[in-house]
Amino acid sequence: MGTDFSFADLDRRDLRDSQARQIGTEKVGSATCFVLDVLPRRGDSQYSHMELWVRADNFLTLRSRMYDKANVLIKTFEARELRRVDGNWFITRSIMRDLKHDHTTVLTLQSIVVDAEIPDEEFTQRALEKP
Repeated sequence: MGTDFSFADLDRRDLRDSQARQIGTEKVGSATCFVLDVLPRRGDSQYSHMELWVRADNFLTLRSRMYDKANVLIKTFEARELRRVDGNWFITRSIMRDLKHDHTTVLTLQSIVVDAEIPDEEFTQRALEKP
C-alpha cells in the first residue's frame, strides 16, 4: 500500500495466529504495560518474533518491535494518540518506522464510526490500494 505498514501489520494476523508470553511489565508514559514476546505460528510471517507493550487497562498496543527471520530488529511501532469513541478505545495516531530502509509512516485516523456497516468488498487488496 506504499507505507511502512504491511497488510499483516494492519489486520494483525501474526498476533492472532501466535504464541505469546509475558516477559515483564513496564511503563510507557504514565500507562502500565504488559511486555509480551510474541512468536507468529504462520509460516508466511515476515517476523521471527515481536515484542509488544500492551496497556494493562485497555489492552491497546502502545509500542512494538518486529524482528526478521535473522532476529534483526527491522521495524518499530508507536501509538502516539488514543481516543475513546462510544466506549471503545482507538489508536488515532501512530508511527511505523522501517529501520532497514530508514523510512517512517504516520497513520492518522480522523473520523471513527463505531458499528458502521461496510461491505466486505471494501477490504480487498484492490479496493485498499485505490487512491
